[in-house]
Formats: sequence, C-alpha cells, structure tokens
Amino acid sequence: MVAVDFTASNGNPQNLDSLHYIDPSGRLNSYQQAILEVGEVIQFYDSDRRFPAWGFGGRTCDGTTSHCFNLNGSAGAFEVEGVEDIMAAYSSVLHNVALAGPTLFGQVINKAA
Repeated sequence: MVAVDFTASNGNPQNLDSLHYIDPSGRLNSYQQAILEVGEVIQFYDSDRRFPAWGFGGRTCDGTTSHCFNLNGSAGAFEVEGVEDIMAAYSSVLHNVALAGPTLFGQVINKAA
C-alpha cells in the first residue's frame, strides 16, 4: 500500500523548498524519489504488481478535506498497476487537490489494516 501526504505542512508546491515542488527541468521531488526508489524494490514482492494507493490531508475537488482518498481519482477502484501508475496518479492528484490538513493518519492506517 502507498499513502501520500498532501497536507500543507509539505509546503506550497509552487515553492522550491516544498516536498511536492515539480521542477520544470524534470528533477524528481522528494515524494517522487521515494515512490520510485521504494516502489522499484517492493514491486517484485507482489505477483500482480497492483498496489492500493491513497492520499490524505488534501482538499479534494468537492471542497472537503479528506484523510483517505483514492490516489488514482476513481470512486471505485483504488489500486494502481506498477510504480509507473503510482507516479502518474501522484502527479495527477497533485494538480487536482489543494494541500490542507491537519495531518491525520488514522483513516489510512485503518485502510491498511
């Protein structure tokens, strides 16, 4: 399972010092690096390479702050296929949610359990 923190404590994604900053030169931000580096190792421990992927702490398009939302943006399916899809889902969500808060892990931990 993957869960990405979209709380405002990560800093404004427009600022260079944000953990979510998208560098126009293509350099990966901290979250992209972590997803790629950890994902490339753990993906081989899952035979179908399908991963539950969640976000938390972001204000979704309906204006509510969610502490557990599908990273792929689907209302039903919550899995993504492979590290490439985790990266694509992360990038899409980053452009479609506002960083909010507070940082609450309870709902994501319950999903994992």
